Amino acid sequence: MHNKILSATLGVLILFSPALPASSNEHPSEEHLLTRVIELQGGGDRSLLKELAADYAKDNRITRAEALAQAIGELKAAAKEEAAIGDSAATADSIDIRSGGGGTRKLVNATQKGDIFYTPARTLTYNHAHVGIYNSTSTVVHAPGEGLSRQDKIGNVEVSRGSTRLMTVWTTQGKRNSAANYAYNHLRNRPYRINFAFNKTKNGAINCSQLVWVAYHDGSGIDLDSDGGPGVYPHDILYSRSTHVYKIF
Repeated sequence: MHNKILSATLGVLILFSPALPASSNEHPSEEHLLTRVIELQGGGDRSLLKELAADYAKDNRITRAEALAQAIGELKAAAKEEAAIGDSAATADSIDIRSGGGGTRKLVNATQKGDIFYTPARTLTYNHAHVGIYNSTSTVVHAPGEGLSRQDKIGNVEVSRGSTRLMTVWTTQGKRNSAANYAYNHLRNRPYRINFAFNKTKNGAINCSQLVWVAYHDGSGIDLDSDGGPGVYPHDILYSRSTHVYKIF
């Protein structure tokens, strides 16, 4: 099974995780909030998260604690959305990442360059999702969490049967081409970063929704994040006002 999408794509044991411990004044400390973010996204570098939260806070004129609280709210919302989409297909029709089983099929051709695929996945009781951008109608650039971000032929990418979406972006073909070219020229060969909480940056390691978002944001000037929060998640791209689903398979 080629390019099995790893659980790093978006771990969501979030729905059942315990509440944060409160400090003596009933407000969680920044350290508690950082711990919570790391728990909800299934890992992450603590010092990097602190730095990214500080940058986001400065840009938005809020405190770092407020930035972390926003990230926690968005991670919880992402968990519910990805779980709901994943549960729209039977469990047997979701990719079982750990065992390599489940109902899967190969990715199919896009209508045009610059289109995007979205696929749910399941790891035991956890729901995840994965997105990538077509840099031709038969090849994609994505960050599957296994090795480096890369270009793959569609025949080498397995997706969930019955609940995978193909979508296009409401723009000109020239801008779709620019986004796809940006992904190919600038976003391949990157190590995977599990951080989704503050992932709107083009530098360094990268995850799947970050790659697609950066490709369109920096390559074509289009923001595909549907809610404008500190992180961009696969469902944010699916629900963006700039995207349109044209095929479910």
